[in-house]
Amino acid sequence: MSLRVKVFSMAAASTLIAIALILVISDTILLRNYDALDHEHMSQHLDLIANTMDDHMANLNKVNLDWAEWDDTYEFMQNRNPGYVESNLVASIFENLGIDLIMYVDVAGNVVWQGSRAPSGMADIPAESINTLKTTGASLFVVAGEQSNTGFVTLGGRPLMVVSSPVLTSNGLGPSRGFLVWGRYITPDYGTVLTQRMLTEVGLNFPDAWNSDENAKTALDNLKSSDRWISPVNGNQITAYEAIDDLQGNPAFLIKVTASREYLLQGTSTVRSMTLALGTAMAALGVVLFLMMGRIVVVPLSLLNGAVARIRTDGDEKQRVPDAGNDEVASLGKAINNTLERLEESQKALKKAAEEWRITFDSIDDPISIQDNNYRFVRVNRAFGRAYGMEPADLVGKKCYEIIHKTAAPPADCPHREIMKAPRPMTEEYYDPVKEMHLEISMAPIISGNGEMAGVVQITKDVTERKKLESHLIVTDRLASLGEMAAGIAHEINNPLTGMIGFTDMLLESDLPEVVKGDIKLVAEGSARVAEIVKRMLTFARQTQPVRTRIDINEIINSTLALQTYSLQISNIEIIKRLDPGLPWLVVDPGQMQQVFLNLIINAHYAMKKAHNRGILTIGTERTGETVRITVSDDGPGIPPEIMTKLFQPFFTTKAPGEGTGLGLALARSIILEHAGTLNVKSEPGEGATFVIELPIIAKEDLAAAPDDSNVAD
Repeated sequence: MSLRVKVFSMAAASTLIAIALILVISDTILLRNYDALDHEHMSQHLDLIANTMDDHMANLNKVNLDWAEWDDTYEFMQNRNPGYVESNLVASIFENLGIDLIMYVDVAGNVVWQGSRAPSGMADIPAESINTLKTTGASLFVVAGEQSNTGFVTLGGRPLMVVSSPVLTSNGLGPSRGFLVWGRYITPDYGTVLTQRMLTEVGLNFPDAWNSDENAKTALDNLKSSDRWISPVNGNQITAYEAIDDLQGNPAFLIKVTASREYLLQGTSTVRSMTLALGTAMAALGVVLFLMMGRIVVVPLSLLNGAVARIRTDGDEKQRVPDAGNDEVASLGKAINNTLERLEESQKALKKAAEEWRITFDSIDDPISIQDNNYRFVRVNRAFGRAYGMEPADLVGKKCYEIIHKTAAPPADCPHREIMKAPRPMTEEYYDPVKEMHLEISMAPIISGNGEMAGVVQITKDVTERKKLESHLIVTDRLASLGEMAAGIAHEINNPLTGMIGFTDMLLESDLPEVVKGDIKLVAEGSARVAEIVKRMLTFARQTQPVRTRIDINEIINSTLALQTYSLQISNIEIIKRLDPGLPWLVVDPGQMQQVFLNLIINAHYAMKKAHNRGILTIGTERTGETVRITVSDDGPGIPPEIMTKLFQPFFTTKAPGEGTGLGLALARSIILEHAGTLNVKSEPGEGATFVIELPIIAKEDLAAAPDDSNVAD
């Protein structure tokens, strides 16, 4: 059978099928679509009503928010100023604002003032209604980012539109003093307002009429499974229902919209006319189709076939086939051209993806390398090249152990070698003494499509800071343990020591030879020294309760310096004070702070005097964000690195025997930590040392509650 005969047969069959389909579509599908348009039209009505109600709610909320952020309102909630009520909360306010209920509620949930619209002007809100509003509308009294809360509440069977805003200052600052709650009852007249706005019939159904309204019952049953229910009343009218829920998710009232089925009525007339016209046109088209099909289909198909054959032979996706015209053959040509264009775009996308991957790979700060099974770098990112002072391209092809370990063969503990034995991800840490860095090496095998290992990917992370933090945590834990031990030791020593001191004092007062008294005096002095050490141990273990007061930290520093001024002057040590006079007061234990400063000053004095019998002691204070920073610096010999890690350990001292107990700095850090602060040291050998204390600035409300001891430094 020739192509022309096939075309004729197809054209005839297509004509008959098309006519049949027109009849089916016109009676079913199109009319169903018009019915859907009616439903969509009703849904749009409900959307407009919802938007209108949202606008009303927003307008009411805007005015409510203006009142809530009015400074007079804020002052009223704080001071209960009666003048505010007399000037603003008058009977005309309900008519002016279009509301039916007003409540001022403090943050504890107590009603400060309330009133409602009444025929006589103003009346109290019933206690039952207030309780209902507090329980069913509990979300109205929750501060959500200092924003307003809105919704509906059912009071006495009547829906109430409610807005609630936190009472703030005019610039929106807190703390919130409570909530300003306004309510507007939804009445049947509101349906009239919506009808005038929508230009279609809008009705409101309230809970007190649902039991007697069968249509409302049916609507409520259907609204349990969907947000809206739209149903034809008859062939000419359609009704839509939507439930407006209260804050507890229960229906507060129903919105009912009734309208004409204009789309279905117009569509029925249009479809009937269209069916008759299309049937006639399709019959004529069948005749014309046979005459033109050869020219329209057969010839273009032949050209299309030739072009596809050339593309298949040449393999050039940039070639295009003929696609002129608007018929199916042209569409086929366009589809083939679209496929060719997508193939071309896919090639470009692959190139772009490869470039994006390269950029991402090179943008990662951690050194990353990809190595084959022969330990050769296949690819490295720029961070890896920077880490080893080479360009990434120069590293490709080199052995990983030659670059990383500077060896001629893989080390015995090489993680690459371990993964080769058992392909699985692994992570190791090691210290690089050359770079003075702790490094974390993570490696994972690269598995090919056939399940064999094709290489490994290695990521190097600098974990030096993490190691420092871990060391700090270890020291903190050690301090806690030593504190407990110190408390126990001090307790055990105190009991016999008390007796020794008492008896030596009695013996010194008795009539004994001077030689004996001299020996006893040595015992007494040794016992006193032991008692002093025990006292420091007890302080370190926190056996005494600190007493914190409000105080100017600069006064404590000046008072402490006054105790040491003479000692520092005779040692040729200059004192430089850089104290910020505008610092906020802190809540601290003055005695403990003075103990910390005294310890740091004595240590600096000792270091400078021992180094060169002179020096400069610099003490400064400044505010940094939410903390106060105190620095104590000297120009002594500095602190060697091997001592820095032990500096705050209890009983560690660099002083000669008898000159120090090793508890001073440990006790100082313990005191600062107990004040929620930090104590750190910065030092380089030969360049002195700087101890840095940072103490938190207490909040204003906590500052007001703390005892005032502004004269403690005197």
